[in-house]
Amino acid sequence: MELIAGEESTYGYRKLTVCLKRQYGLIINMEHERIPPKTPNKNAHIEAFHAILEQDCLSRHEFESYQDAYHVVSNYLLFYNQRRIHGSLYDLSPEEFFQAVLQQTVKPLVIKV
Repeated sequence: MELIAGEESTYGYRKLTVCLKRQYGLIINMEHERIPPKTPNKNAHIEAFHAILEQDCLSRHEFESYQDAYHVVSNYLLFYNQRRIHGSLYDLSPEEFFQAVLQQTVKPLVIKV
């Protein structure tokens, strides 16, 4: 598994590994890859996610406060990960796909960028 970060970001690596261990009992050797400056194609998947987040969530709400935005975005992320169907994941939600991989009922595709 790889964690791919932009040139200035390192957030999320420790939090992600702790969450995976706590929630799923997984200890994962994860490679932390940094993306070189001015190479947005190297993280196209996160750029696509940001576009989906903007289109499906952020552009549909006017936030009264930080707490309001946090609540709306948190709920959207739960929907995105637990219920939203993803064509690239065999028409499963990310959570369903993760469980299917653990149970070896689907095989993830390895894509090198």
